[in-house]
Amino acid sequence: MKSAIHLRILCLLITTVALASAGCSSDRPLPGSVPVSGLVTLDGKPLADGRVQFAPAGPGQPAIGMISAGRFTMRTNVTAPGVLKGPYKVSIVSDQPIGDVPLNSLGLPDKIPEAVSNIPKRYNSIDTSGFTVDVTGPIRDLTFELKSAE
Repeated sequence: MKSAIHLRILCLLITTVALASAGCSSDRPLPGSVPVSGLVTLDGKPLADGRVQFAPAGPGQPAIGMISAGRFTMRTNVTAPGVLKGPYKVSIVSDQPIGDVPLNSLGLPDKIPEAVSNIPKRYNSIDTSGFTVDVTGPIRDLTFELKSAE
């Protein structure tokens, strides 16, 4: 269990660093990128919050979209909207807030609580989500329909 938590934290940190270092600080898209946005539902209802993550299926640039009331808009880095064209594997994550974590005398947590997922964990990984997308141009209505049971 601990290794799964550490792996999720490591993946999130790697994604954050990759997105933060991917470009400059403007709201202009990266050259060659196109807008991608859409909807995530769970059992037919918009997913309250979370994130959609695109991992290139080959060489390329990862992208992330924060989910709010089911809607998301993909970004290639923290400030640049859009996604570079190409095939992607997709993961979707939606966790309950962890809340306050007690800190030790060094200001660090002694124990990192395990995140509790709002969706089935199979969607949290590009290897098990079952979702892929081939970005060949702008996409404004990309929909990911998640199911609680299958």
